[in-house]
Amino acid sequence: LYPETRFPENTASVVTGLAWIAANIGTRGGDPSRIFLAGHSAGAELCAYLVVRADWQEPADLPIDIIAGAVLVSGEYDEYQYNDPETTSRPAGYQPFGPMHHAPNTTVIAFGSPNEPNTVGGDETRIGETSRALARELEAVGGSVILVPLVNHDHAETCAALADDQSAVFDATLRMIHQDRTPTTS
Repeated sequence: LYPETRFPENTASVVTGLAWIAANIGTRGGDPSRIFLAGHSAGAELCAYLVVRADWQEPADLPIDIIAGAVLVSGEYDEYQYNDPETTSRPAGYQPFGPMHHAPNTTVIAFGSPNEPNTVGGDETRIGETSRALARELEAVGGSVILVPLVNHDHAETCAALADDQSAVFDATLRMIHQDRTPTTS
């Protein structure tokens, strides 16, 4: 719905979906304490925003630990955190991901390495750099991170790797899902 709906307002759709899942998954054989989020590119950024914040669960009548884990593939997280504030203006209403107060038990963060281009032979982005920074911040608040650099993958190939049962990101996702640990908060 861009440009009418912008970040972070568009996270409301994800919260609505999470509320529906939490209320209904039990009647469909699922476990409401084991809800995982996954996203690629802008979807990873939306998921990351919800994973690290602890200010949206109570208004939605959801537990703080509603997200048991997340798979974030090829997002460019907190895109303004590395820019010089004197030369870069942030958009009106910009809210960074932090301060972080919460992390799910485990987050899988995957990206093309060494520097993921948007297309084969395309411009380098800061996806790897911001992925590693997000991993450090999640670990600082008690989360566990499985960092998965996907060698020589472009932006589309990183998304496809999630569905490839032979890929490192697929394996990391299975390991995360099968862990039994309690999410952390600070």
